[in-house]
Amino acid sequence: MLSRQLLRNQLTASSRLVSTSLSFTRLASGGGKKTSFSRKSVSSGSKNRAPKKINGASIYSFKHTAPYSKFNLNAPELSEELGGTKVLDLSAEKAELFNNSSVYKFSENASKSLTIFGSFKPTQRHELFKDHATLIRKDTSAALFDVIEGGISGSSNSNRICITGAKGVGKSSALAQAQAFAVEKGYVVIPVSRAFDLLSGRFDTAANKKNKASKIFLQPMYVKKLLKTIASGNKEVLKTIKISKNYTFGDASTRSELKFNAGESTLYDLIKRSNKEGHAEDVYIFNAFIDELSTQTSAPVLFTLDELNIFSYQPFALNRDFDNNPIYHGDLQVPNTFLQFLSGERSFQKGAVIGSLAGAYGFSETLQVGLGQKAEPKAYAKKSEYDEVLASKLKGVKSIEVSHLTYEETASLLEYYKNGQVFSDELNEQFIQQKYFLSGNGNAQALIKSVTEVYY
Repeated sequence: MLSRQLLRNQLTASSRLVSTSLSFTRLASGGGKKTSFSRKSVSSGSKNRAPKKINGASIYSFKHTAPYSKFNLNAPELSEELGGTKVLDLSAEKAELFNNSSVYKFSENASKSLTIFGSFKPTQRHELFKDHATLIRKDTSAALFDVIEGGISGSSNSNRICITGAKGVGKSSALAQAQAFAVEKGYVVIPVSRAFDLLSGRFDTAANKKNKASKIFLQPMYVKKLLKTIASGNKEVLKTIKISKNYTFGDASTRSELKFNAGESTLYDLIKRSNKEGHAEDVYIFNAFIDELSTQTSAPVLFTLDELNIFSYQPFALNRDFDNNPIYHGDLQVPNTFLQFLSGERSFQKGAVIGSLAGAYGFSETLQVGLGQKAEPKAYAKKSEYDEVLASKLKGVKSIEVSHLTYEETASLLEYYKNGQVFSDELNEQFIQQKYFLSGNGNAQALIKSVTEVYY
């Protein structure tokens, strides 16, 4: 009897459950507010979505966010009376400018151009100061100034430079100084601020449709970005240079044709108009622009590339060719163009070519042999260790080595940091000695870290 009663109760409960389910179904299909009983659909894209992770390498980290957060607007305004810095004036006597290693502010014109060029790196902590400043050094800065001076009247073939040195000593800062000198002297500056982008696969590659026999892969997205940078940072000088040939780009049938007339259009018109209209033929306009710069004599040209040694560290780009093989860096449009000028295969009538190394990518045998610091590579060296083609491009390139800061240079920088209220400690001999030791005897990057980062 008991088991029958239990069975009867279970059947009753089941019927109630079915009845309830049916009533929910009717309510859901009835419209109006009754549909609130129906279950909400969940899109497949939101299922099991992993939360965003923020770490030291993330773009959301403070280290990568701070340089672009305009903290410099809250930095104190320093006059010369309050321990501020003088504006870098290249009209001053060379002996006066380079006699003592001192901190100078970039001029407003140079600072604006260098910001556009991407010459100020996040690790340099420029956001801590109201103005962009630099340490003018007796050896490195003077040598780079001589290169820029020589390029005003001499061919770039005799002014081919590679900036070397240990990690964090200030190679990118030295390159920025050379660019600032060039801007003040009326140069046209072509800046490739991060060679890593050329090989990272972030930017597309394409075949040369106008020259199918060419083995060089074009870089439309990167070239478009570079032309915009060049136009913005060299606006005034480019407006003074007329083109020497007639150029037609695009297709008249689709109303996308661009025409430029010799003696009328300027180099600024050539690259600004193409970029403004988002023209698909920027890669060909870039080639024409470089050709025009290499033949004109109205203004000297400075072609710079930071992180040059990534070409030996990572010889092949992440982009792939038609056979699905990685593309060699020398077969990409922008690296190929720069290396042609660095090697002396091509040259500007007046100007200079400067490459700078990055500490993260080492100083390989390719660079040592190419720059003449080693007679020959070790036997049976692999392609990743020694690139004969790249080494040959570096023949005849002069090295300018950036050394560690001297004790006096360290003291000059610490005085500038103190006046800028970067740290609150008393600036005395003991403090300078302590920071000089903590910075590895004058490593510029380690020095700024030692006064801005606190570890517990």
